[in-house]
Amino acid sequence: MTLALVSALVGSLLGLELDPTFNEPLLSTSLQDFWGRRWNLVATNILRLTVYEPTKKMFTNVFGHRWATSPAVVTTFLASGLIHELMFYHMVRMKPTGEITVCFFLLHGMCVAVEIELKKTFKKWRFPRMISMSLTLGFMVKTSTWFWFPIIKRLMVTGEYC
Repeated sequence: MTLALVSALVGSLLGLELDPTFNEPLLSTSLQDFWGRRWNLVATNILRLTVYEPTKKMFTNVFGHRWATSPAVVTTFLASGLIHELMFYHMVRMKPTGEITVCFFLLHGMCVAVEIELKKTFKKWRFPRMISMSLTLGFMVKTSTWFWFPIIKRLMVTGEYC
């Protein structure tokens, strides 16, 4: 969110039209849609080019094209989690616990990988849009509550934030 605010401020001050950082994430119909096309598009594009595509190419050579997507997705989410742990550490100087990396991002990476495989298996079948949006938002809210809020609460109780 900070990136979006800074981007908007710099864009208006310099009179530049910058690429959007977010694309209506509340309208996401799946986790893949949320992470791949709607949430933090700058990070998504960087991770796609630097982690996902090279990892998928490597795994394609090992497992073949059909099975290379899942490990590439999970690896990309792991990298994102590690980056978040590093940013979090530098912002608040709290020793990383792995809750962000291991729990939140790996869970989401595994769920996106399963979702992609299910879409390949059941090509034409999909939930109605409103149900998909509700399930996606519900999953995001629930997992954020499980993994992010305890960290934020710990920071507020201990006063260990900047």
